This record gives sequence, C-alpha cells and structure tokens, in this order.
Amino acid sequence: MTDPNTLLTDAQLRERLLTHNAAAWREFHRRYDRMVSACVKRVIVRFARVVPSDAIHEIRANFYAALLANDLH
Repeated sequence: MTDPNTLLTDAQLRERLLTHNAAAWREFHRRYDRMVSACVKRVIVRFARVVPSDAIHEIRANFYAALLANDLH
C-alpha cells in the first residue's frame, strides 16, 4: 500500500506539517533528513577544532526539536 504523503508536492506536505500531521512529519524526515545531515556536516567541518565530528546526531536532533518547539518555524 502506498503512503499518500509520498505523492504530495512540497507545498502540500508543508500544509499537512502545519496541521501537525504525524504521517507528514515522517514524510518530511524521509525526504529531507539526508539534506539536513549534509548541511550539519558542512558546518561541523568548518568548526572541527571546537565541535567533535560525532556531534552530528545531537545537532540534528536539536534542529528537529527546535522545529517542533517553534511551531515549525
């Protein structure tokens, strides 16, 4: 069975995210987690002297927690 959220455009997905749809949140994570991880890695490389390379998981978790805490802003 196909998840209907995988068929959504980005705009439609955003609208569902703003209604706090759990399935839309999972789809957002599926679509964008690799990009989020890549961005975090690029920043960590710049600050390698003060940020340990294994901090990526904590930084990603903080990013997602901040999105939820700030009503996805």
